[in-house]
Amino acid sequence: MSEHLWNVTEHIIPASHIRGYSRGVRNDQTDHVRLSVKQYVPKGREPKHGDPTLIIAHGIGSGKEDYEPLLDDMLIQGIPIRSAWGIDAAHLGQSYLLNEHIIGDEPHWLDPARDIIQMINHFQREMPPPIYGIGQSWGCVNMLMVSHFHSRLLTGMVLMEAPFENAPWDQVPSMYHRMALSAGRRDSWPSREAARKSMLKGPYYSTFDPRAFDRVIKYNLRDMPTPKYPERIILTAPKAQEVYSLGRLDPPLPGYDAAPDYKTRPDYTVIVPGIYRGENKKIRQVLPNIRVAVLYLFGTRSHSIGASKWPNQIRLTGTGDEGGGGFASGQVKSAYVEGAGHALPMEMPGKVAEMIALWLGPQLEKWKVEEKRVRRGPGFGCTAALSPGWVARMSAPRGFMAKL
Repeated sequence: MSEHLWNVTEHIIPASHIRGYSRGVRNDQTDHVRLSVKQYVPKGREPKHGDPTLIIAHGIGSGKEDYEPLLDDMLIQGIPIRSAWGIDAAHLGQSYLLNEHIIGDEPHWLDPARDIIQMINHFQREMPPPIYGIGQSWGCVNMLMVSHFHSRLLTGMVLMEAPFENAPWDQVPSMYHRMALSAGRRDSWPSREAARKSMLKGPYYSTFDPRAFDRVIKYNLRDMPTPKYPERIILTAPKAQEVYSLGRLDPPLPGYDAAPDYKTRPDYTVIVPGIYRGENKKIRQVLPNIRVAVLYLFGTRSHSIGASKWPNQIRLTGTGDEGGGGFASGQVKSAYVEGAGHALPMEMPGKVAEMIALWLGPQLEKWKVEEKRVRRGPGFGCTAALSPGWVARMSAPRGFMAKL
């Protein structure tokens, strides 16, 4: 984070209660989860009415700080940000350090969405509308469900590499499957410098903007010294928690309660034989009824390109009875970031910021017009008594409404 651009405040707040799965924490009766939150306020400017509040939701394997270069570049693009807020999921990132002695082994995909709403309610005086959600990968699920749980809370969403449906290869066991890669990733190094050199040799981190990779080294790793390796470094959140995030065992392991958390579910929730992720069903149900403006961004170099179901999720969004009209009405838009992979906001934060700015500018103008229209409406008067119009209609003769 560029210190000359932002005033940064760190917060620790309570998470939502109770967690979605019974094994989300070790003891529902006594364990209370906390969340690590960062607040970013631009330096040197007074916020104006209509300046957007931004909420950042991270992907699995990333932390909230990885997106700080994107925020820098959005500010440089001229977006009049009131404040931006990053929150780590309870079992990942800096939040894991707060909860490591109480966190369980079955995170629920909808818990982070409830936690984001909890955060917004907690800091509501500092988050006037419009509020825009920005998610990448798994973070898109969090934002989608926030919009579903409370359809007026967010004004719009930027969803980068949204994994709303399983791609065809997701259901094929492979050493290159996302879960297998997470389970097999290296999680310990003799020093931070050794970690830096090792991670840059791989295809994933080698594509990162240097600023984003610096955040990875600073925040996604933590000190865990031993007598043999006094500078030993490990992952901030263990890779086991990443794997738990990606799937659930079905049938459960011996001794695990099969009900009520495990129920009949459609085939498309199966990731690989014996492992499923049941929230996919809920996501399919939710997509058509999203009301807010949505910008989908994908990387042309991402593994998602060519998956037939990704265009399908764009077509579904907002097209239901409660939706905002979908792609045909202009509510939903999509674009591709040339040369970017799945981690596009960390790889090309400048380009992504430019594309968000081009979309967000007209959105903010539209919000201001709508806000003025609402303010020009009838005043409230005395809300402790029924207005004459109410009384007239309740006492009107039959057929009165047909004349209105």
